[in-house]
Amino acid sequence: MDAAAQSFPFVERVVHFLRGTAVTASVRVAIESCILIEAGSLVTAEATTNNDNKHELMLKYYINTIDLFSDVQLGGSALKAQMKLKPYNAKKGISEEGGGKRLYEKYQQVRGEVRAEYIPKLPQDLSKMASGKQLRQIYDRFILDAYKKSKVSMSVYLIIG
Repeated sequence: MDAAAQSFPFVERVVHFLRGTAVTASVRVAIESCILIEAGSLVTAEATTNNDNKHELMLKYYINTIDLFSDVQLGGSALKAQMKLKPYNAKKGISEEGGGKRLYEKYQQVRGEVRAEYIPKLPQDLSKMASGKQLRQIYDRFILDAYKKSKVSMSVYLIIG
């Protein structure tokens, strides 16, 4: 994450990249992936080595991160409640046995996809990048192309930073 993005809270970064629109069912999977990465990053920062502790923390941070969003930002309390019960398209709810473990494994999978697929495509020499409006146009085109390709992984990377 770059220094500028770090100065803003997670929810503000997500809302910014959604351009102020509320999270709806159509972007739910991307937002849940962002929440997953944020929660997983918090678990990783704890530097705990015990897997049971990691899984417990993952569940706690995942739910707490969802709670950071207001009902309005998540398109209503019903969507927020659904997200806290079961991630989109998941076979099991997060409150069921092993929910924290499944969340942590999914975090590792999404993080791996972002690192393998998208990080290598970013420019190595940032001084040669466009700035201002040109950068925003390039950025928007990159997001669109990435979204068309995977619909989740890149969107997550760009929102999380």
